[in-house]
Amino acid sequence: MISHLFLDNPYELVDFGSHPSAVVGGCVNVVSGDYVVNQEDLVIRGHEPIPIQRRYFMRDDGDYYGGWNCGFNHLKATVTNRYHLQLPEKIGVKLEYSINSKEARERILKNKKAYFTLQDPEGAITNSALGELSARNNPTNNVVYYKAGDQKEILVKGPDGSTRHYRTFSSMAEILLSLPGQDVWIYYYLRREVFPNGNVMVYSWEEHGKQRILSKVETKDRGGNLLAWAKFTHDPSDCKRLKWTHIETSDGRTLTYYFDSKFEHRGRKYSLLKEVRHSDQPSEHYEPYWKTEFEEVGLAWVKFPDERFRNIHHYCVGSNKGTGVKITKEEALEHAHYKRVKFLFEPVGEDKRLHQVYKFLYEPGEYKKKAGHTDVYDAYGNRTRYHYTGKYWLSAVLHYKGEAELFSQDLYHWSTKGWLRSKVLTGSKGDPLSATIYDYDSKGNVIIESFYGNLTGDESKHVRCIGSHFPIVDQAECFRVKRTYTEKNLLHVETFPNGMKIENVYLEDTDLLSAKYIYEGSEIVRRHFYTYEGSILIQQIVDDGRGREAAHLEGVTQRLIQTITPRKGQPFYGFPEEIEEAYLDLEKGMPILLKKQKIQYNSKGLVEKIDHWDAQGVYRYTLEYLYDARGRLEKQKDPIGRWRTLEYDANDNPIQEHDPNENFFIKNTYDFSNRPTVSSKIGVSGAKERVESQYNFLHQKISETNEQGNKTHYVHDPFGNLLVKTLPAIADETDTLRCPELRNTYNAQG
Repeated sequence: MISHLFLDNPYELVDFGSHPSAVVGGCVNVVSGDYVVNQEDLVIRGHEPIPIQRRYFMRDDGDYYGGWNCGFNHLKATVTNRYHLQLPEKIGVKLEYSINSKEARERILKNKKAYFTLQDPEGAITNSALGELSARNNPTNNVVYYKAGDQKEILVKGPDGSTRHYRTFSSMAEILLSLPGQDVWIYYYLRREVFPNGNVMVYSWEEHGKQRILSKVETKDRGGNLLAWAKFTHDPSDCKRLKWTHIETSDGRTLTYYFDSKFEHRGRKYSLLKEVRHSDQPSEHYEPYWKTEFEEVGLAWVKFPDERFRNIHHYCVGSNKGTGVKITKEEALEHAHYKRVKFLFEPVGEDKRLHQVYKFLYEPGEYKKKAGHTDVYDAYGNRTRYHYTGKYWLSAVLHYKGEAELFSQDLYHWSTKGWLRSKVLTGSKGDPLSATIYDYDSKGNVIIESFYGNLTGDESKHVRCIGSHFPIVDQAECFRVKRTYTEKNLLHVETFPNGMKIENVYLEDTDLLSAKYIYEGSEIVRRHFYTYEGSILIQQIVDDGRGREAAHLEGVTQRLIQTITPRKGQPFYGFPEEIEEAYLDLEKGMPILLKKQKIQYNSKGLVEKIDHWDAQGVYRYTLEYLYDARGRLEKQKDPIGRWRTLEYDANDNPIQEHDPNENFFIKNTYDFSNRPTVSSKIGVSGAKERVESQYNFLHQKISETNEQGNKTHYVHDPFGNLLVKTLPAIADETDTLRCPELRNTYNAQG
C-alpha cells in the first residue's frame, strides 16, 4: 500500500508549497532547513512555450539521482493496490489520492469513471507558494479520476481549466494484479496536457525494457500547428548509470545535464548531477558533494564561471562549531538538526574568499504536534526569527538590528486549509501598522482583499492586535477591493472603493480575454475588445464607448485599433509578423492607419529586424538587433543607422557599452558577487571618467569614489534603508572643509 508521505514526512510539501517568505537567500527553507532548488532552466520560445524545470529535494538524497529531478516535475504518477495514487505537480510537490468508498470501488470493477479523493495533508502546503493567491494555482483543487471505460488512463482536471492525461503502458492483466494485498506498482505517464487556451502539450516516450524514457515534447494549437518542441537524448539511452541528458529545442538552443554515473558512497551507487551546460546562460557546477556519515549525499557546492561560488554546510555528526549542537552518530538519523543547512558561504568581500553570509539555528517543531522557530543570522550578526505553527505554516517573521533590537515583525494567519487569511505588519514595539485580510470563496479565490491601517493620518484609526492573534480592525481605515470569478476561477469583476469597476469577459471554454469593460459607477467609460485566430491574438480595440458590443459606437470619441498578422511558417508559428495601429474615422466609419511594423526573427526566435511605416504607408526606417552566440543583445541599430554595441562577461554582466547618442564608451568590472566595482566612461580622445564602488557583506554600497578621488560614503541599516549619505568635503562659509551629511530615519513601513 502506498505510504502517506506527508503524514510523517511533510517536508516536500513544505519545501515547494510554503509561503515565499519562508525561503532565505532564495534557497533555504527555514521550516525544513532544506536547501531547495526549483527553477526553470529554459523556456523554449513559441506561441505556447515549453518550460524545462529542475528540482532538488535534499530529503530524496537516498534516491539514485541524489534528490535531483531534471526536466519536468509532473511526468509520472504512481498507482498501487489500484485504489491509491501519488500524483506529482508542476510546483514540485506530490499529492496523495485514494478511492475509499464502496461505491467508487465498485465503479472501478465495472470499468466506469471513478473519482480519487485527495488525502488532505492538513498542513505544510499553502495557497501562496507561487506568490499569488488564486484557486487556479492550487493543486489541491484538482479533480482526478479513472477514465470511463479505460482504466489505463487517469485524467487530472486542473482548477485553471487544464486537463492532464496520464496513461500506463502496463497491460490490464498487470493492473488487475494491483488489487489490495498485491504489492504491484503501476506507473502512469503524462501523455497529453490540454491548456485553458486550447493549446496542447504532447509527451512522447521511448520503451526501454519496463521503463519509459521521455524522448520528445511538443506544443500544438487546436488545428495541429506545431508551436514549439524539445527533443531529449540520453547516454545511455535507457538512463541506467546516466551520464548525460541532452535537450535540443525548436528555437535553436541546447541544454545538457551531465551526471557523475560512477559516484558511490558506502556501497550505494548514484548518478549525481555535476554540471548544467546551457547554450545561452552561464554554466553551473555542483561538485564535490557532501558525503554523509551514512549512505546519503548532500549538495555542498554551487559554482558559476569566473570563481563565483556558494558553499553549503550542513549539520553533521560532531560538534557543529558555532551552533551549540552536538550530534553523535548513534542519534544522527533521528536527530532533528541532522542534515539541515547550517551555514552558507559566498564571496561577498573584495576578493574571491568565501565569507559566511547566513547562519541557521533551529528549534525544530514536530509536525501537527509542536510549533518551532528558526533564527537566521546575516553576515554581521543581525538576527531574523521565523516562527511556524505545528502545521508548518509560517506564523511570524521578526526582524532585528543585531541580536535583540526588534525593528519590525510580519504576522501570518492561516485557515484550516492553508489559505492565507491575513498578514500584519508591526513596529518595533509590537504596535500594528497595517493589516491585509483576505476573504475567499469556497474554491479559494480571493473575493475581498482589505488593507487596513492609518491611511489618512488620523492616529485614532489604526489596527489593533493582541499578541500574535488575528488583527482587530473595527477602528481602522480600510481600502477594500472586491472580486467575483467565473466557474473556471477566472477573474470576472473587480470593484474598487472609488467606484471604479473592471469587468472581464472570456471566450467560451478558454481563459482568453474577449472583452474588458472599465466602469465609473454604473457607466462604461473604457472598453477593450480582443479577437483571436485559435489562441493567437489578431486584433485589439480600445475605445471610450458605452455599450457592450464592439459594433456599438454610442459615446465613442476615440477608437484605437491594433491588428496583428501572425506568422504562418515554421519555426515560431503564430509569432506577430505584422502589426498595424490605426484609429477609427468616426464620420466615415473607416480605420485610418497610424503606423505599421513588420517583424523578422532569427533562428532562435529573437527579434532581428523591425521595419517601420508611417501613417501614409511610407517606409521610414528599420531597427536591427544582432545577438551573440548566447542570445545576448550585441548590436542595436537606431532609426538613422547608428549602432549601439554591448559586450558581456561569462556571467552575463555587461562589461562594455557604446551608445551612439554619447561620445564615450562605458566599461564595467565586477567583483565575485557580480556587483559593479568600477565603471569608466572613455571618450573618443581617450579621456576617462572613473567611478569606483565598494560594498559590504550585505551587498549594500558603502562608498563611491570619482575620478578626482572624491568619496561619498553610505550607511544602511540591515534592511537596506539608507541611513546616512556623507558627501565629499567642501568649504563652508569660514573656509573650513566639512563633509555634508544627509540622514534618514525609517519605521517598519520604510
